[in-house]
Order: sequence, then C-alpha cells, then structure tokens
Amino acid sequence: MENNDKLLAKIKKLLNLARKNTNSHDASLALERAQKMMREHRVTETDVALTEISEASSEGAPSNANKTPRYMSMLIEIIRQAFGVQSYLAWRIGKRTVVFYGPDERPEVAAYAFDVLTRQMMSARREFSAGQRGSARVSAGQRGSARVSAGQRGSARVSAGQRGSARVSAGQRGSAQEYQANHLDSAG
Repeated sequence: MENNDKLLAKIKKLLNLARKNTNSHDASLALERAQKMMREHRVTETDVALTEISEASSEGAPSNANKTPRYMSMLIEIIRQAFGVQSYLAWRIGKRTVVFYGPDERPEVAAYAFDVLTRQMMSARREFSAGQRGSARVSAGQRGSARVSAGQRGSARVSAGQRGSARVSAGQRGSAQEYQANHLDSAG
C-alpha cells in the first residue's frame, strides 16, 4: 500500500510537470515517463486523481435518530456548499458521525466547522427551549388574573374629550393620574 502511494505520488508529480512546464521538450518527456509508469503498473489517471481526495470525520452528530432531523440536514448542506465537499453519515463506536470528503484539506476544515457549529446550535436550541418552557408557565399563571368583570369594563372607557387631556409630555414627571388631576383643575 505504501509503495503504491509512492508510485501514485511520483506519477502525479510527472503529470503536473507535464501540464505546467513551459518548455515543451521537458513537458513531453515528463508525460512519456508518466504514461510508461502508468502502463507498467496498470494505473489510470482516475487512480492518480483520487489521491487528492481525503476524508475527515466529525466528532459526533447532534442526533442519533434513524431519520436525520431537518436542522442537521440543513447544517450539513450549508457546510457542503461552503467548503466544496461531499458527505455521508456513518456510525462509529455507537454514535453517528458525519464524514466529509473532498480535495486537499477541505474535509478537515468542514468537519471542524461542523463540530463547532453543532455545539453552538445545540446551545442556542437549549436556551430557546428553556425560554419557551418559562414563558409557557408565566402565561398559564396570568390567564386567571387577566379576567375583567363587566363592571370594570365600563369604567375603563375614556370619552373623546378626555383622550386629549390625558396626554403627558416627555418633560413632565409624575404619574399620569397626577398630571390629569392638575391639568383638569387648571382647566376648570
């Protein structure tokens, strides 16, 4: 296996030299040598191209469910597009992981980004859920105290003439009731 890796690396260098060399004589010699080695060892250009592909696995996934949750699928897709990699789900040591594969070091960076964003997403999700549970308790307790009797409804009405006199300017201090009492006394 190691000899095969060395052979593929040598062929890859020769092919790159053939493609990027400005001297046509050197380029043709490199290409001939690469083709000769490929014939001798039954290696194709696809084999050489695949040496650039690497893979990296995430530390874990936010869900071990059989059906991948939508939020996880969306995060994986965003990372795939952002880093130009592909992915698949795998089980390793009893937990689900996401394996990213692609050229060069992209899969490693994508796996790291997935781990970091997963931690942030799960933390935000816990905070949001806790807030939802807390607001549900408060609203359930307020339902009974928000009831108003029929007699109180009528006293809360304000006539059209009183609406204008109840306005408070930003510079005045005190309660609106004090202002209204003072304003009505001075007007009358």
